[in-house]
Amino acid sequence: MDGLADSADGLFSGRGRERILEIMKDSRIGSNGALMMVSVILLKIFLLSELEHNMAIVLLLIPVFSKFNVIFSCKISKYAREDGMGNFFIGKISNFNFIFALASIFIIIGVINYKFLYVLPIEILLTYMFTRYVSNIIGGMTGDTIGALSELSDVMSLFLINGLSNYIF
Repeated sequence: MDGLADSADGLFSGRGRERILEIMKDSRIGSNGALMMVSVILLKIFLLSELEHNMAIVLLLIPVFSKFNVIFSCKISKYAREDGMGNFFIGKISNFNFIFALASIFIIIGVINYKFLYVLPIEILLTYMFTRYVSNIIGGMTGDTIGALSELSDVMSLFLINGLSNYIF
């Protein structure tokens, strides 16, 4: 949630790259960050309450999709700063690790309910679009934007599963 708030404060500040990165490093929360956090929490509550089928299965799959999206974003992007903790992962996912993650998500979803595989291509597309959007603004991803992606992926997964539930279940 901290990454989500910091990313919202920086990305929606209307400032230049360097100032956005400074804002994202600031430990204080701004109005954009607070609004984004409240919105995401309310969306998660609403979308969870709207689930009609097998909430346990969905609750198992949401983090699977979210973590895969983080791995995918780290694979296709570069680090926007010169130093920081995100530098350990962003732009450093090997082909082997990515293929392993992709195979793992296929196996996990296949074991739980293969119909959830319909969600994966949409998730990959939306993750790609988010990563490109952020990269165009600040020149890459940071730990904060990866954290934001993780939270937004939860909402995205819940939204897609709710929207496709008539086809999945």
